[in-house]
Formats: sequence, C-alpha cells, structure tokens
Amino acid sequence: MTAHKKKIEELKKNNPNIRTHLCRQAIRKAVIMRWSNEVKTALEVFRFVPDAFEIDQEESIITIYEVEISHPISNNKMHTYWQLLHFIENEDWTLKLIRVDRFGNHTEIDIVRWWHDEGYNEEQEAESKNKHEAEGQPERVKNQEAPRINGL
Repeated sequence: MTAHKKKIEELKKNNPNIRTHLCRQAIRKAVIMRWSNEVKTALEVFRFVPDAFEIDQEESIITIYEVEISHPISNNKMHTYWQLLHFIENEDWTLKLIRVDRFGNHTEIDIVRWWHDEGYNEEQEAESKNKHEAEGQPERVKNQEAPRINGL
C-alpha cells in the first residue's frame, strides 16, 4: 500500500463519516432538494475526484480532503473547487478544503484567498504538467466520471 493510500485509510479510520467514492453524486444527493436545475447541471460538468470527503447534512458543510504526499493540488483542481464553492455558497452550504501532508498534518486551504493570490493560470498549469512528465513520472490520470446510480 502506498503512503498516499495509507493516509487516506488513516483518515477513514479516524472518522467513519469520511468517504472516498462517488463524491459528486453524494454532494448532489445531499442538497438536491434545494438546488436548481442549473446547479445540478453544473455539478455534472465538474471533473474532480478528491482523495476523501465528508458531508455534514446538519451543518450544511462539505469537507474535501486532499492528501499531498508527492504532488501538490493542481491549479486545475483548485479552480474546480473554487467553482464548486461558488455554487454551493449560493445554496447556503460551506466548502472546506483540507490538505493532509505526509506526516498527517491537516491544513485548511482558504479557496477564496487562493483565487485572489494565485488564481487559475493555464501557462503555470502547463509548466507543472511538463515538469511532472520530464521527471519521468507517469502522466496523471484524468478524472473520470463515476457510473451513475439511480439516475444520480
């Protein structure tokens, strides 16, 4: 088992509410009664697969966990989280993004501050991808849509 998978398993062991599969579908199901068709459609467009997530229905909080063992969260993924944040804020939900390092330390990332400080930069993302490949590391797998269950 890789160090990355070990950290994810530790997260799940320490908090039984943390899940690792079907995040978009779980988000959609959690707030489906309140979301407009426009938001439901937008959620289907988002392509992200977090390492782990938790949905607190009572507090209306979605917490995303990203484990950074060898690679930081990409600008593409941060941009997607920023977009998701705006959609769920309009529905009175909160999105928390937690970075977990190799030592198990948790750091909450302020997505809005990231956007204002870093923003989404296509050139920077392309450089990052080229560097990643130049180091002889395999190409990152593109996020794929999970199979639909009961129309979700």
